[in-house]
Amino acid sequence: MIEPKSGGNARPITVFLLHGYGSCGENMTHLAQALSLPNVTFVCPDGPEVCQEYPAGRQWFSLKGIDWGYSNLRQAWEVIADPLSKAAAVFQDKLSDIIHHNEGDVVVAGFSQGAMMAYELGFFSPSIKAVIGLSGAYCLKKEPIHHPAVLWTHAQDDEVVPLQWMKDSDRLFDRYGLEAKHHITPHGGHSVTEDALRMVARFLMDMTSNDRVLLH
Repeated sequence: MIEPKSGGNARPITVFLLHGYGSCGENMTHLAQALSLPNVTFVCPDGPEVCQEYPAGRQWFSLKGIDWGYSNLRQAWEVIADPLSKAAAVFQDKLSDIIHHNEGDVVVAGFSQGAMMAYELGFFSPSIKAVIGLSGAYCLKKEPIHHPAVLWTHAQDDEVVPLQWMKDSDRLFDRYGLEAKHHITPHGGHSVTEDALRMVARFLMDMTSNDRVLLH
């Protein structure tokens, strides 16, 4: 857990930073430290399973054997949707207990596979104030039960999760009335760039001072 930077007196926020496939919570702490903000606590949990392809890391759900040569998001989601839904349900149980004892707002953010988890949790849990997706994607196929504030960031040259998948995701968000803010960086590949971190910091700072997130 990364405690808030001193000096704040606005509404507190707890941000869950969910790591990508084959990584771990500890690897997300450098992002939390870079984002160190007043009133914002960061929690960086580990995925529940040892990663099957990279045993030194963790996973939220298995991707072993999945062919990433899919031509579009919907095709990929045919194999991702079920394990993602099950993994999110397991994590939701833990999240609900923390939310129950939490005094402020809760934000779920994630990178890559963690971003997929963040979207699933945010759209189908009424307790999540906002969702931040970093280099991820999400194929929304039904009406969300909750409409959190949404920010997503992506690099144009991401060869792991193609930018087009996230653009397709964004069109689906719009179809269901989700107003997502976004930032696309020209370079950076499958990573979180400094300009993306600046956008995330601004998004969170606006949350601590406003009932609605306002980005210009």
